[in-house]
Amino acid sequence: MDLIRHLELFEAVASEGHFGRAAERMGMAQPPMSQAIKRLEAELGCVLLERTSSGAVLTPAGARVREAAGRARQAVAEVRAAAADHALAPVRLLVDPALPGAWAAAIVRDAEASGLAVDLEPVPTEGALQRARAADLPAVVLAPFRAEGLRASGAAPALLWEARHEAPRSRTTALVHEKASAAFLARLARELRGLAVGGDLVPMPQATALGRLAAGRVHAVISTEAPVLPEALAGSVRVRSLPIGRASAVFHAVLRRTARDRATVAVHAAAAATLARVHDA
Repeated sequence: MDLIRHLELFEAVASEGHFGRAAERMGMAQPPMSQAIKRLEAELGCVLLERTSSGAVLTPAGARVREAAGRARQAVAEVRAAAADHALAPVRLLVDPALPGAWAAAIVRDAEASGLAVDLEPVPTEGALQRARAADLPAVVLAPFRAEGLRASGAAPALLWEARHEAPRSRTTALVHEKASAAFLARLARELRGLAVGGDLVPMPQATALGRLAAGRVHAVISTEAPVLPEALAGSVRVRSLPIGRASAVFHAVLRRTARDRATVAVHAAAAATLARVHDA
């Protein structure tokens, strides 16, 4: 039986002191109201109302149950409110800091167009994978990575940009990323060697990378965003996009396979769809 509904009907009778008036108040006929109270009494194992010629009077047990019923309905209202707040709360989507800004904006825009609220949190891939597995958080990560236990979207390669110093004093290549995974660094280093972008590949913040490039202390800077260079570097630094078929940053949307929260699953699906769209574009 629907205990909360039956308690509401019981409270109506207790408040009105009359089955007919209570039934009218609750928008129902009197016989179903009387039957509902009898079912509630049978469920609780006590008489709640004494039927009289003029209506209904609470028994001592009924008085105690009425008091408890008010607390029960309040608790149910709080549970429903909490659930509603959770349903409206933004889902946290972990994104590798290398994700292009235009792609991140598209993910948020597409999710909101589908009625989903999303908060992006920049987290390097290794940390994002740990949290995705531990807390059922969706994430956008850089390949390669171990996919065991995860549902992963199709690959979305992003264009890489190179800013190269014409007269460097170092063969080091800077990658704009503060904490890239060892697997990604190894793969990208191989691809860059195939494009004659040699030297050690070292991740570092963008400001540091561009500062060292200006001083000739790095050979080139690689990033997923076209670098904006100061005018002073215009004559000494050349910027180009790398051929995407030979070097790229490949992103996937991932989520733990056992995740069941509908909003979380929906955000992962929306992020996957956006990655497919912006990549194809």
